[in-house]
Order: sequence, then C-alpha cells, then structure tokens
Amino acid sequence: MKKRMTMILLFVAAMAKQAVATDYPIYVAGIQVTDQNKDNITGSGIKALDPDKPFKVWFEPEYNGKADNWVLLMENALIEHYGEQVAAINVTGGTMFTIGVITHGSTPQPSRARIVTDKCGILCATTSYLQINLSAYASSLTIESASLGISATSSNVYVTHDISVNSDFIALYGNDKAILTSGRVNGLHLEAKGQYGAISGFADFTLKDKAGNTYQSNATLGYKNDGSGYAARVLNNYGEWVLANYVCLGMYPVKVGGVWVTDKNKDNITGDCIGAIDPSKPAKAWFEPNYNNSEGNNVLFLENVSINTQNTYHHGVQVSGENPFSICAITEDGQSSRAKIKSDQDGIHLENTNRAQLNMTSFESVLMIEGKHNGVYKSGGNTLYVLKTIKVSSLYGATASAATVRPSSVPTTPPA
Repeated sequence: MKKRMTMILLFVAAMAKQAVATDYPIYVAGIQVTDQNKDNITGSGIKALDPDKPFKVWFEPEYNGKADNWVLLMENALIEHYGEQVAAINVTGGTMFTIGVITHGSTPQPSRARIVTDKCGILCATTSYLQINLSAYASSLTIESASLGISATSSNVYVTHDISVNSDFIALYGNDKAILTSGRVNGLHLEAKGQYGAISGFADFTLKDKAGNTYQSNATLGYKNDGSGYAARVLNNYGEWVLANYVCLGMYPVKVGGVWVTDKNKDNITGDCIGAIDPSKPAKAWFEPNYNNSEGNNVLFLENVSINTQNTYHHGVQVSGENPFSICAITEDGQSSRAKIKSDQDGIHLENTNRAQLNMTSFESVLMIEGKHNGVYKSGGNTLYVLKTIKVSSLYGATASAATVRPSSVPTTPPA
C-alpha cells in the first residue's frame, strides 16, 4: 500500500511539473523554444556552420540566476530560415533578450554563428532590451537577410562585439535607442550593409568606447537617394572611433500592403498586394509624413486603391509609434474616392499611435476595411477618430479609455 501511494505521489508530481511547462515566445528557424527543448534546440534549419566541429543552440531563461534574463546561445551554428515565421530568430515577449556566441561548457570559448534567411534576421517586437553580446572577443555573428537584418521596434539595442549584417533592405532598424559599445581594447567592428539603409529609425544613436566615453551621440542620419545602395562601417582601432559612409534612406514606421514606406517610395507606394478597385480608373497610394507643414503628422492617401494581404501574414496597413496618423480616401486633385483594405490579420493595425483618424475628407468618400482578426486594431495611445463614412468588420481598442470611437454610431454601409 505504501509503495502504491509513493507511485501515485510521484505520478501527481510529474503531472504537476508537466502542467507548468513553459512555452517561450521565441522561435529559432521556426522552432518554438520550450522547457523541453531549451537545452538543445534542434530543427531542419539549425545546422553546423563548420561540419567538422560540434554545434549547439540552447536557451537560458534565467541567465546568471536573474529572472527574465533570457539568453539564446549559439556555438558554431548556422541558422537557415525560409519558413512561415517572419524572422529567423523571432522574439515576441520578455524584458531582456540577449544573443551570445560561445562554445558550450564550463569554460566557454569564442565561436562563430551565421543567420541566413529570406525574412528578417532577428526580430524583437516587444522586448525592452535586445543585446547582441557575443561574450568573447573573437566571437562573431553574421546575418544575411532579404528583409530587415535586425529589427527592434520596441527595444533598446546594445551591440558589444563584432557583428556583420548584410540586408537586401535595412541592416539595423529600430524606433528607440541604439548603443554600440566597444567590448575590447581595439574596439568594436560593426559592418552594416543595406540596400535601402544601413542604420535607420533610431531616435537616439550612440557610440561608446570600452571606458564608456561617448564618441558619437544622436547622430544625424545622412540621406542619399540615388539608388546605389547604402553601407556603414563603424570601427574603433586602437581607441579611435571612425565613422565612415554612415548613410540611411528615410524610413517610416508604416507598412502598406506589406511594403515599408520610405523616402524612396512614399510618393507612389506599390507592391503585389496593392491594386485598383476599378481597373479602368487611376489608382494610387501615397504618404505625406509632415502633412500641412506639421512635423510628424503622418497621412496615408488612397485613391481607388485595393489593399489585399490575405495569405501573406501582413496586416493591411500597419503603423507604430506615437506620431498622429490618418488615412484618407481621396483623389490627387482633392475629390472623393474609395479605398478597400482586406487582410486575414488586421485590416488596420495601430501600435501606440497617440491620435489616429479614419478621415475620409468628404461625405462621398468611402473606406472599406475587413480583417479576419480585427478590422481596425489599436493598442495604447489615446483616441481613434472616425470622422466620415467607413465600412468596417470591427473596431478594437486596448481599453475603453485607450481608444474612443467617434462618432459612437459608425455607419456599417456606404451611402447609396
């Protein structure tokens, strides 16, 4: 009887442990990190960079005994990703996330890692701090991406050791702060190459040496729009910082039909998901970042435009940041028009936008919005104004106080 009771207790304990097993909001080459695989993350896209040497990818959720100090470690790892996940390494939660490149064992040594993808290389959408901390002076990380190399839209970014990013779009992109700090005597080597921008979007960009001395702060991004591509190389040789060819194409935190809005395309935004409602009439989407000479007053104009992002994993229109944002259905010469947005995600997805307006500018203009998740989704910020006629599947705000719909009675059908 006693033996049987012991077995029952062991079974109950095992079941309880299984019940609290954790799935982390982290994907590596499409594989979600869990309690079961965190010590050795494997998958078809996780390989050895040098086939003749050991390789390993593992995750420590409480690195150095600190809660929520998430660290993903790679030894001689090649991460190849061409799947449905939006990034080779995709992080959608947590407070602090670090990527380290070291050997596994009690006495870690320098190592190498490489990420190759047709998506984003490293994406941190909500993490407060993203650290590219390679842990050893001779360690190196290389990222080759067809989209953004590193995207940290809600994170402060810290890079403390050698890293090379080569992107078909923008190499290093974020909204908040980037600090590049030398972790060794002869400094940090950051190489960032992007077809549309090397380092973009950061409100605060700082270079520091090992002692913490600031050599470049709040750098003014240079603009260059000759279509030749853009590259940046940051070197600290023997204590001297050199900032050469640091240029960036202006990029806005707005995506239309899965296409990022930049200085290069803002006057005529085109893409596979952007078409005409009536093919016999002109159709155009364009963006004005400082409408009516008001800095940061972002307005997206749609004339006879149909945006359909079904089966692409993109929202119809996606906006982040605190600047005011409006969508207007209007012709280039200021007449009423129609626009239609359809997505199997959110039709319009607004993140932390202080003031958002669905402002059709005339009673005859109509905006039709359909989203499988939400027609219009708004998180954070203050007010969502609906000033003219729209046809929308749903309006959603994070809380009642965070998103107020005006008028309270939203027309569900366009006027006859």
